[in-house]
Amino acid sequence: MHLVINTFGATLQKEQEAFVISTPEGRQRFPPDLVKSISIAKSARITSDAILLAIKHQIEVLFVNDLGNPEGRVWSVQYGSISTIRKAQINFLYSKQALPWVKELIYEKLDAQVALLLAFQPDPSESQQLHNHFKAAINSIEEYKLKVQQVEGAFISDVAPTLRGWEGASGKRYFQAISQLMPTPYIFKGRDRQPARDPFNALLNYAYGILYGKVEGALIRAGIDPYVGIFH
Repeated sequence: MHLVINTFGATLQKEQEAFVISTPEGRQRFPPDLVKSISIAKSARITSDAILLAIKHQIEVLFVNDLGNPEGRVWSVQYGSISTIRKAQINFLYSKQALPWVKELIYEKLDAQVALLLAFQPDPSESQQLHNHFKAAINSIEEYKLKVQQVEGAFISDVAPTLRGWEGASGKRYFQAISQLMPTPYIFKGRDRQPARDPFNALLNYAYGILYGKVEGALIRAGIDPYVGIFH
């Protein structure tokens, strides 16, 4: 269970070895064994006893902004990185193994985009125009997949800008197709991040922010520095 506390005036506190969330509407109790992470928005509060209870059970506590992006975190002192892991991370960045690894990740991402578009592609009998729009987007992403497979270089730095360009172009075609499926109030013209200009992007940005916090926490627990990127 992941607790996300963003109700204005909500308080997370400890009572008898359990988390208790208090809001104007009432109180909810959660045993720590069921909680995997806690996200606290600036409109909510958490007591020091609740933080210590989270640390005791190795539950990470994230403080997030209005977009759901983590601004800070509290974790157990049992987490941490040994020097050999971080040295290996840096060495991998400048090794010849980095490029094949990044290419595989991008290929899998584009492949997942194609799979989702195929699943959502309307039948020609329903809308030939929309069917063709999806088909064109799928074909375009398939071309980028082929380019990713064929690109060559000794190190990731040799081709990183090219790969980012293909990744971005593929994402643009993907979201253009997805937008066509949205009800009229939720149609969007493209990806907006800060600030989002439509409900779809606002929701997606918030979900990405929550996901970012969880991925970052997993990296920290594994001893990996999340700010030493291989590709981005």
